[in-house]
Amino acid sequence: MQDSTVVIMEEIHYTSDSLGTMLANPDAMKCDADTIQMCMNAMGAAFYVFIAAAIISIVLSLVSSWIIFEKAGRKGWESLIPIYNTVVFFKIIGKSLWNLLWIFTFIGTIVLVVKIVSGLTKSFGRGTGFAFGLAFIPLIFQCILAFDKSIVYVGPNGSYAPEVEDGRIDV
Repeated sequence: MQDSTVVIMEEIHYTSDSLGTMLANPDAMKCDADTIQMCMNAMGAAFYVFIAAAIISIVLSLVSSWIIFEKAGRKGWESLIPIYNTVVFFKIIGKSLWNLLWIFTFIGTIVLVVKIVSGLTKSFGRGTGFAFGLAFIPLIFQCILAFDKSIVYVGPNGSYAPEVEDGRIDV
């Protein structure tokens, strides 16, 4: 009967030797069941935590997108179709699809994100602070947008929202 520390040390030695061989010889890099199992062993429980967090994030994002589309008067399933959802989303926020051309410029991705985030927040009657939150912590603020009953759709780019004197949108 072996001591458990000896078994663990042998496993660590085997894993580090295999990883070293793979890194030193790219031809040895094969994606087979042994390689995947070795990576899972090396990462341990962190692998399963990462996978669970990714699945929860994806499901939460899909559900909140569905609800946001329904709040905007569209069908929820439209948020699930890959290219069609972008077309519908741009209609919801009141932006032209030509804005997607910003992605091909050097600084364009940042400009596109700013335009999308500002259009989305205005469409739901929110201001600059909410736009910053949506830009930097998108999943949390997307859930707030979806699940908060007091946030309602006020039209593309806030077009139907009554404005108050200081330029803020009042909902």
